[in-house]
Amino acid sequence: MLMKTLAVWLLERAAELLTGAILAYLVFGPSNFPPGSGLAGEIRVGLVAVSFFYVASGYIISCVAFGLLTPRRKPLLHGATMAALFLAHSLVFSLFIAGGAFFPVLLIIGGAIAVFAFNAAGTALLQPAAHGGGSS
Repeated sequence: MLMKTLAVWLLERAAELLTGAILAYLVFGPSNFPPGSGLAGEIRVGLVAVSFFYVASGYIISCVAFGLLTPRRKPLLHGATMAALFLAHSLVFSLFIAGGAFFPVLLIIGGAIAVFAFNAAGTALLQPAAHGGGSS
């Protein structure tokens, strides 16, 4: 069960990172860094930016604490908990680390929705399969 939990946790983080990179591109537009790199280059830049947020805000620590170290019983509750943690870390990051000058509302709301969806789905995958009664 530990390996399955770790695999689901890694899939959740990968989905969050990729979605965050795509959302950043959609919200901010092309960064043109490096010039001429196209959409793949924009996604790479977004992945670096979202990874920086994960580390600088401490969100990755919350992901470990609430995604790996605590039991997951209810998908919607776990998704809501992770989304609330994402919002809290986004607020801290925007106000304290970025000096309050950087508060991309659409990116934060989109990120919270993605975090909720991916974590609720991941928790649902970890639930034991319901066994139908009757015919054998």
